[in-house]
Amino acid sequence: MAHLNLSLTRRLCAALMIASSFGCEQSPPAAPAASRSKAASGATLESTASVQAMPLPALPASEFLNTGADGRYVGSESCRECHPEQTESFLATKHSRSMTTANALNLEDAAVTHSAAGYAYKSRRSAGKMTHTESIIVNGTEQVEQLYPIAVTVGSGEFGHSFLTEADGFLMQSPLTWYSTRKCWDLSPGYDSPDQMSFRRTISARCLYCHAGITEIQDGNEYKVKIVEEAIGCERCHGPGSVHVARHHPTIGAVSGSGIDYSIVNPSHLTRELQESVCQQCHLQSATQVLVRGQKFDSYRPGMPLTAFRRDYGLSLSGKMTIVGHVEQLHGSACYERSATLSCTTCHDPHGKVSDEQLQIHYRQACLSCHAESACSELPAVRAERQQDRCVSCHMPASPTEVPHVAFTHHRIGIHSSVSGSETPPEIPQLVSLLNAEKLSDADQARLDGLAWLNLALSSSDVGFETSAKSARESLQAAWDGGAGDADVAAGMARIAFEIGWPDMVELWAGRALDLDKSPSDARTGALSVLSEIQFSKREFQSAFDSLEELTRVRRDARQWLYRGMAEQNLGKTDDAIRSLQRSLAINPRNPGAHVALTAVFRTRQDSAAVRYHENMARQLMPKGQ
Repeated sequence: MAHLNLSLTRRLCAALMIASSFGCEQSPPAAPAASRSKAASGATLESTASVQAMPLPALPASEFLNTGADGRYVGSESCRECHPEQTESFLATKHSRSMTTANALNLEDAAVTHSAAGYAYKSRRSAGKMTHTESIIVNGTEQVEQLYPIAVTVGSGEFGHSFLTEADGFLMQSPLTWYSTRKCWDLSPGYDSPDQMSFRRTISARCLYCHAGITEIQDGNEYKVKIVEEAIGCERCHGPGSVHVARHHPTIGAVSGSGIDYSIVNPSHLTRELQESVCQQCHLQSATQVLVRGQKFDSYRPGMPLTAFRRDYGLSLSGKMTIVGHVEQLHGSACYERSATLSCTTCHDPHGKVSDEQLQIHYRQACLSCHAESACSELPAVRAERQQDRCVSCHMPASPTEVPHVAFTHHRIGIHSSVSGSETPPEIPQLVSLLNAEKLSDADQARLDGLAWLNLALSSSDVGFETSAKSARESLQAAWDGGAGDADVAAGMARIAFEIGWPDMVELWAGRALDLDKSPSDARTGALSVLSEIQFSKREFQSAFDSLEELTRVRRDARQWLYRGMAEQNLGKTDDAIRSLQRSLAINPRNPGAHVALTAVFRTRQDSAAVRYHENMARQLMPKGQ
């Protein structure tokens, strides 16, 4: 039996092009752990013993009866019987088409080659079903084609459609997107780089929250999700309907009299802040979001302030348009600041669709409800000729986004010197809380700030790792010492220790995270991920296998299957090792590390054909210079 030693492990780690499983987007760190400086953590990574946790932050009271945790989602069809007109009007909106069955689309077949990443993709339709295929490009030829049946499509089609497939019980995003504005297939947003995710980006219930109406999490695992109601429905804005149905259904309860019906939220009865929270639950996504201690990603209920459940952070505005940057832009407008009523629904009716012919008139009338037409400095004739007399042409121009082929309307109402904006970011980006919120305890605020800085350290190129990791470490330590330490804090400290190369502190903090959270959460799996690599590096192969066995049950990650296979081989479980390493290759066929490991394993079996194949593939896929 051949043992896979640490020298080989270093070669494998250098070769791997796999993203970390820490977080929904699964983005790789800005640099490998070996390059981190211990100075990034500050003076030390403290090992303070666990302190008594404070009570969870309290939620504000609400008059609406369906805002509590006992409210259940019943589905939009339950609303149709009593509200047929509202149902029909909503079905004309883009929200009602946020997700559909892919087989309902009749899109042309296509082939897209991404030479920089070494992949070739095809979209095909046969017998009314859509499939996407992926091949790796090796020495100029396409090899190892894999077929992925498409399950659902995401997006109303206004700008495009993205697609999800299913494998091993997990949903993954396809690297191919249909762009309606260009009427063409191309790489999905974020996939146009050499280290793109291929079919490895696993989609969790959290990712689906703003695209699917109702989802069910299986076995407490956000990455095992069943889609119950495909598109956004009534309850996304009105809240869970069980209380309302029980009160009004003719066979269950009696219909109430006149006045406000508090069994369900009607956003028209809310303050502007609470109305906007309904929209912000999906349309406010900036640099990073952090859940308030004790809350889950889907805990928010319409009628409540969003900031009671999560805090949204951004870096000081750079003027770059993002897909969901509308909230920040609107709040930076003088029109918004000087008005007590201007909000999303001033221009956007969630229950109606204005015809294309009437749309610009509709928007113009919204502006003229506050501004006199004579206030425009442009001559009427010039205005009519150049801009068709549309206020938004000058004051809310179409702006480029980070998504290829797409330009959205800039929501910072004002005088724009260019469509890309004129804001100049500071030399050192500042962490900014994007919404006013009730003050939390110092420890809970430190927890929020620390997790926000950590997310930015791992995902943002705008902030240096040392700066953000130091801020994260200091804040997370303060949260722990102050009584707001939870599994997220402990897992965050373990990740910082891993990135800067302090294995003893990885084990300490990861152990705390595992003690605090027994569910397959991001905190637990993040702690297991860094802990397993430390255990492997210390030749604690049984412990590493135990960690990896749990990880590979609840996540779909080629790197973790690779390490599991190497641990199994070192434990003398060669057959299991081969299966695990082949599973790693099935997830990521461009992974040279798995081929290196399989070469060593098959050499012990004296399987010369398998040795030649994997040795040849490893050589061809290994990055130059390795």
